[in-house]
Amino acid sequence: MAKFKRYDIKKLLANPDLRRHLVVEGTIATQAREGIDITREQAENSYYVVTEGERAAFFGLVPFRSDAGENDGRHSQFIKTLGDFRSPVRADVALGDFASIDDAPLAYDRLALVGALFRDNPKLDPAHASAVQGLATADDGRFVRCWWETPAEKDIGQIRWRPFAKGGGYSRFYSDIYLSIFWDDNGAALRAFEGSVVRNPDYYFRAGLTWPRRTQRGFSIRRLPAGCIFADKGPAIFAKNEEHEWFLLGVLNSSLAEFLLRSMISFGSWEVGAVKKVPIPQAGPADERGFSEQARTLHDAKASWDTGSETSTRFERPWVLQSSVNSNARSLSAALDAVLDREARLDEDLTATYAQLNTAVYRLYGVNDTLRAKIDSAIGARPPELVWPQMEGQDREQKRREHVDRLLTYLVKQIVADDED
Repeated sequence: MAKFKRYDIKKLLANPDLRRHLVVEGTIATQAREGIDITREQAENSYYVVTEGERAAFFGLVPFRSDAGENDGRHSQFIKTLGDFRSPVRADVALGDFASIDDAPLAYDRLALVGALFRDNPKLDPAHASAVQGLATADDGRFVRCWWETPAEKDIGQIRWRPFAKGGGYSRFYSDIYLSIFWDDNGAALRAFEGSVVRNPDYYFRAGLTWPRRTQRGFSIRRLPAGCIFADKGPAIFAKNEEHEWFLLGVLNSSLAEFLLRSMISFGSWEVGAVKKVPIPQAGPADERGFSEQARTLHDAKASWDTGSETSTRFERPWVLQSSVNSNARSLSAALDAVLDREARLDEDLTATYAQLNTAVYRLYGVNDTLRAKIDSAIGARPPELVWPQMEGQDREQKRREHVDRLLTYLVKQIVADDED
């Protein structure tokens, strides 16, 4: 018996590229039968009039400013662009798109590129997750410590210091929670402290996602392990379905997600209100599984590498002493070469995996290659995906010296720890 492939007609018709193609080709064919010859550009324009309603045209004329009066370059460029719908100076935006995002001061040129994505996909919150702010201590010096500054607390019933996600530096997918907050008696001292604000405590200690609210390097979201408290400067996202978490981690770390965020907010301030509005498309089980696997791969590679960083809560021993990293080298020089080679291979793997994830996200949103090129050009270069981001920009020799320095401090620490006096 022949097997028939089933198609989701609603999903096919919901594809804006297919819908535009059918309308444009149908318009040209229909007019031709009536003896009316129209250009493809005219048919495209009629499609927008029919499907998207009234549109507004915006012109980026500032770069053409020159002499005053009729000799002003802006004047001549405006006249030239009036009839040129494809001019890079001109951005035609459906007025309905401005209403697709409430309370968002969208730049017209960005809205012209991605307005349909906001219109056709549900918001992150409430459709997929809850995005919330955390607490503000009003006095970090009093309530916050690095994890190695707090006493060891073995009795689970007497734990007074809890892991504290407080933003931190730029790092996608993974970043160690290296701070602790004083939370004795359910945070009684902090709650009583004048000026402190304990927001959304019902979400504390749950696994989720977090990000630094202010950073000039871009938006970077990472895993929030279970058992943590999060801050106002390190807000959090909690998926409605915990299995959906890795999928969201992958999508929200994409170039497209950052572009959507930059369309709504001032650069460098990644506010909760804007993150809530990021449109997230529905994905089939296979696609969601693929995104989750890629996000987990990127996260796990960075977390595993962190076992060699002495300031990390995951620290075991320096990289040059880890047999899985140093290739069982018999000399320090050989071990250093092996570690540096291992880092370089991991960076290559991370870069390749992240590129695949980015491409998959564009495909999931239905963004074609032409639109993707415009978005990539507008967003510019983003920080690379590195397994050891703290050493970004350092050459091989500088990293080699860093490894030696870390080995020496580790050995000194071991000697001091072994001496009871």
